[in-house]
Amino acid sequence: MNEKAFLTKLFWMALAIFVLFYSLIALVDPYQQFGFNQFNRDSMPVERIEKAQLLEKNNNEYEFFIIGSSVANNFEPAIIEKLTGYKTFNFSLVGLHLEEYFALFNLISQTQKAKIIYIHQDFWVFNKNQRMHNRVHLTPIGKYLSPYIERPSRPFFIEKSYLSLASFLDALKLIKRWKPGSSKNELDITPISLSNNPNKKVWFRKDYFKHGYYDKYLFDEERARKWLGRIKKIADDNNIKIIVGIPPINKQHLEKFQSYQNLKIILPRVKKMITDVFGGFHDFHNCSVLAFRGPYYWEDSIHPTKKLVEIMTRIILDKPVHNNVPKLFGKKITDKNVSKYLINSPDFCI
Repeated sequence: MNEKAFLTKLFWMALAIFVLFYSLIALVDPYQQFGFNQFNRDSMPVERIEKAQLLEKNNNEYEFFIIGSSVANNFEPAIIEKLTGYKTFNFSLVGLHLEEYFALFNLISQTQKAKIIYIHQDFWVFNKNQRMHNRVHLTPIGKYLSPYIERPSRPFFIEKSYLSLASFLDALKLIKRWKPGSSKNELDITPISLSNNPNKKVWFRKDYFKHGYYDKYLFDEERARKWLGRIKKIADDNNIKIIVGIPPINKQHLEKFQSYQNLKIILPRVKKMITDVFGGFHDFHNCSVLAFRGPYYWEDSIHPTKKLVEIMTRIILDKPVHNNVPKLFGKKITDKNVSKYLINSPDFCI
């Protein structure tokens, strides 16, 4: 085979693979742009669509909300409802970025009569190297950002978010969960649950020390204050009470976290900024996590089990907890005690 024939064959093979790749995404339509509806996309695995649609279809049904990434996944609405009397919705989403925190807040304020919103505020979202993926604009959440962020100008069918490995994997997730004959109106919003097996060895999340989460952390304080300030304004305008907590990490994760010298400077700055914006927060990210070890409390090094989350739930709601729970765990930090608290450096104890 001569070189020209080889290149021609290679071209047609690459084109065929591309057509198959894009056709699968188009037929499954994970972000509801083509309208083919081949896999009952209303029950798709893309949480950003499922949960947003549920709130839009059920106006004024919920009063208490949890906002956060997957580390907030195990907050149980039933427990909160029992403790507060408010119907509760867990709006945790995998890999939630800073701008999306605002978008969820905006969505809630426009569709629900929220009384309390708990923000489980991840530390990594304030990293300049962590940016929201453009495919968020292709979900219902995107419209709650559109007045504040310009949507990519390219049509969706050539938008790189649709021509990406992430889009392909989302399509495969939908196919995996699809059940022939299932109703398009059935929304499966069951939280992603990791194993509750008490004998499971806790998985150390090495990925958080790669890919720009911690290893290349640049605190983008201006951007952080802008978006958190917008959240605070929505809350004030709608008479919504905000409770904020900084999530815990386990001992192994904490040891690795503390090996990064820049984080020793940045983390206290983040805590001071959150206090400045919201007036205070519950600090679960400190040395008190050393009291909670093993798979009884941790699904992996950043995801607490329901047992630990139940303790956290009681703390943020000012309910009594067992005497064995360290007083520093979830300590309420305010503008009155933040300076003294941070001077004592409770974050770095190993």
